[in-house]
Amino acid sequence: MSIRPHRLFLVTIAILGLAIQVARAAPTLKVDETPAGSVDGLLIDSLTPSPDGQHLAYVVKKSGKVQLMLDGKPTADAAFEGIAANGIVFSPRSDRVAYMAGTDGGKWTLFVDGKPGKTYDTFVKNSLVFSPDGKRLAAVADRGGKRLLILDGQEGPAFDDVGTFAFSADGKRWAYAVRTDTTWKLVTDAGEGKTFDAILDGTPAFSPDGKHLALIASREGKWLAIVDDQEGKPHEKFLADGFTFSPDGARFACVAIDGGQSIAVIDGAEGKPYDAIQGPPVFSADGKHVAIVARHGKDWSVLLDDRAGANFEKITAPPALSSDGARLTFPAVRGGQAIVVTDGKESPAYDEILEPPRFSPDGKRCGFVARRSDQQFAVIDGMEGTGYAALGRLVFSPDGKHVAFGAQEPDGTHLVLDGQESPSFGGFIHGSRLVFENSTTLHALLFRADQLLHARSTLE
Repeated sequence: MSIRPHRLFLVTIAILGLAIQVARAAPTLKVDETPAGSVDGLLIDSLTPSPDGQHLAYVVKKSGKVQLMLDGKPTADAAFEGIAANGIVFSPRSDRVAYMAGTDGGKWTLFVDGKPGKTYDTFVKNSLVFSPDGKRLAAVADRGGKRLLILDGQEGPAFDDVGTFAFSADGKRWAYAVRTDTTWKLVTDAGEGKTFDAILDGTPAFSPDGKHLALIASREGKWLAIVDDQEGKPHEKFLADGFTFSPDGARFACVAIDGGQSIAVIDGAEGKPYDAIQGPPVFSADGKHVAIVARHGKDWSVLLDDRAGANFEKITAPPALSSDGARLTFPAVRGGQAIVVTDGKESPAYDEILEPPRFSPDGKRCGFVARRSDQQFAVIDGMEGTGYAALGRLVFSPDGKHVAFGAQEPDGTHLVLDGQESPSFGGFIHGSRLVFENSTTLHALLFRADQLLHARSTLE
């Protein structure tokens, strides 16, 4: 089905030295709907959308048994006693699916691409993970009170506990934290490492290029940031969510806390102490620039490459940098009103910033979602769009020329692409997101009445 364009573009054509303006219709939004299943017997908390926005896995219950469905079709002939709602995972490329199923006798089995593996007492919550290339799979299982890593179907040694597991970007390297009695250590594809009193949850972590491995661990009451087995200066503690690699993998930053003061540690060098630092430092895509949100006294500010900007009562989300680091944007509060600061310029005041600002991939455009009274709207390049009852996250196309979001009105939910609305749906499937396949094709998972749907929207 298609939506009639509601505006015209004016195109100037030069003919024999004369400028002639020709009216051209805006591209048409074509929406193709494909069934992705039915709500009959559906267990809502099992809904698992694929990363590319084109597939949907979920569990249905019938006659006391449960079965995993993929795009409305059963993935196996057998039914099970249970399927872990948080144990259904797609590969990053959305071409593989794995899940944890409960079998007779209270045991659990890992199914990968429809094929069963060994049986265990339980699997650890949220431990199922594909490698970034989708070729490898890891999970943590429990057998006889001991925990062990299952990597590509092969069992590792048993430990008293297993912490965070990580793959490198190419899937060739891996690392995880393990505990024996009260001692923790790092286990990698190269063998076992040093022992520690504790290892911070969320580490180990590989750099995006897979060349570096970071760990935050404690020894003798002090915490250490360790990169490629090189220990940094000891600190009282580190901010739990305050560590990150630059997108190019060349730099590492974390936030240490000593004597109630927060310190950004970037590439091993300590910055100035502040009363608080909010979240991890933010690198530009090329790794050359870094932004930090810090508080001195009552005032918060964003520091870009150690240069402090204006002061605010609050900064409500991490800053965003353009790919080249030349542009900076963030949401803040001044005088009790919500604003967005982009390239040092403040937006008009809003009642609330619902989705923080972000740049398009090329860094040329900037958008966010705001609320004023009972209306929510997108603000793109400083221009306020149409108001809706509710509005979802903005998504830019890969070339930055198009922007999409979900919008809710009394008549239902719509996809909105470059201001053009799709037909009405009942709503978006929980956990799904809008995904551009290319610059003009958008995928989404929605529902209407008792039908689950995959919508492919194209500008033509």
